[in-house]
Amino acid sequence: MIRLVITNQRGGVSKTVTIATLARFFSDRGMRVLVVDTDPQASLGIVLGLHPQRYLHEFIVYNHSLEDCGARAGPNIDVVCQRSGDNPGALGITS
Repeated sequence: MIRLVITNQRGGVSKTVTIATLARFFSDRGMRVLVVDTDPQASLGIVLGLHPQRYLHEFIVYNHSLEDCGARAGPNIDVVCQRSGDNPGALGITS
């Protein structure tokens, strides 16, 4: 299992593009990919056009299953999306 974290406090440094590209790269090689988006702007879900029924908030606060909170973004790619405006710090997520 490979675990990667892409983080930077500055905006506009291509975090979203990098994550989407890496997810596709690993997926194309037959690996299963789970992306957890903790960006309060929810950029990844917006860029990929995802509309999950549940978000990261529900996974952490209400203990919903990962399967219930994930959205299929492509073959072998699932994304747990941040809801725009949620504060990751309030959920206990820090970078």
